[in-house]
Amino acid sequence: MRYALTAGVALMLAAAQFARADDTPEWKTCISVTNTGYERIPACTVVIESKTETGRRLAGAYCIRGNDLTELGELDRALGDLDEAIKIDATYACSWNNRGRVYAFKRDYDRAIAEYDEAIRLDPRFVIAYNNRGDAWHKRGDLDRAVADFTEALKINPNY
Repeated sequence: MRYALTAGVALMLAAAQFARADDTPEWKTCISVTNTGYERIPACTVVIESKTETGRRLAGAYCIRGNDLTELGELDRALGDLDEAIKIDATYACSWNNRGRVYAFKRDYDRAIAEYDEAIRLDPRFVIAYNNRGDAWHKRGDLDRAVADFTEALKINPNY
């Protein structure tokens, strides 16, 4: 399943940039790549509701929870979290990518592609966004664009 793999890689990328030595146990659980969504969602909720995080880290907590809610099929809740993440930090490409995933799961491929476009504009080397956009182009039946995005993803990271 390409989406599950993509979600895991996105979470791993998000977690690495947020770790600090003085992190709370809830924060560590929220960003953990070894925990399940069932463990991360309540931890991220504590982080969000504590109002101790701001900026990119708060956006990250919303983005991670939104990712995990997407994986559980709670698309409307996920969309709300990802909307909030983008309101907090509109330059965080991962939130745009994850919101694109929600739209892809809802089969709104045009909207998904627009979200991936923004993620790529913000981070032109965001291999996961190219992969996800390739999936959306494929589902729309535009194989040339799908292959172009998959090819670009492989140029950026041949091991992906």
